[in-house]
Amino acid sequence: MCSAFEQSGHQVVAQLMTPYLNSAASAELERLFGAQWQQLVVRNAGNVQAEMSRPKNQKLAELQFTLFDPEDEGFEVEKHCANGVCSVAAVLESEQVLLKPSFDDTQKRQAFWYLMHYNLQLHIPLNCGLIRDQGGRKIYLDDDQLKPVNLSFIWNYDLYRKLNQHWFSYAKALSRKMEEENKDAWLASLRPRDWAYETNRLAIAEAYPLALDGRYSAELINRGQEILEMQLMKAAYRAAALLNELFPEVEEQGSGQLPPES
Repeated sequence: MCSAFEQSGHQVVAQLMTPYLNSAASAELERLFGAQWQQLVVRNAGNVQAEMSRPKNQKLAELQFTLFDPEDEGFEVEKHCANGVCSVAAVLESEQVLLKPSFDDTQKRQAFWYLMHYNLQLHIPLNCGLIRDQGGRKIYLDDDQLKPVNLSFIWNYDLYRKLNQHWFSYAKALSRKMEEENKDAWLASLRPRDWAYETNRLAIAEAYPLALDGRYSAELINRGQEILEMQLMKAAYRAAALLNELFPEVEEQGSGQLPPES
């Protein structure tokens, strides 16, 4: 329950990401997925979400979260990602597979899906929420019929579903909004660990306070959708940045080593 973001939301992020890929990253995706890679990447962006619904893949669900305490001042591997079980580790491991020649193309294709999936997860506020409530999984709010609704469910599914838009139309609208955003500020860091901590601070500052009165209110819905919208755009732009860093343009190529955070 409450294990991952809505499947069509992943399609939105994939659709938003592709225009920001450089030529080298685009060429690698074409090599892996074929000439129609853009359509395939968008169409199958929910692959990992579908995999997680199978009982044998429970471990994939365990990677959804990177949780913090309120007093934490940043990401610490030993505390926030014990045994490599967190969304940050899932993204970093995916980068390794994509870059190292020792992995075959089947493994690289799967790693791409994982990178996209878990990069989005670490931008969903409650998925980087607080350890004490398991990212909102222990918190329930009353809806307008006084029925309990899980807070993690709200942020992973219901806020998105309440938009009541087809994913493609929504992606087009967000694409226009992205053009007006100061996207350079989103890349002040290229470290997924920093993005997870940023998301946690957002959860503490905005997502949790919206739930303080115990109601699934109109304010939570309206402000929550605004927050979610920004996080989807950031996830898309940052996914492109990760891939561009892994596969730099020819004139930008250096030693061919792994990125610093590996």
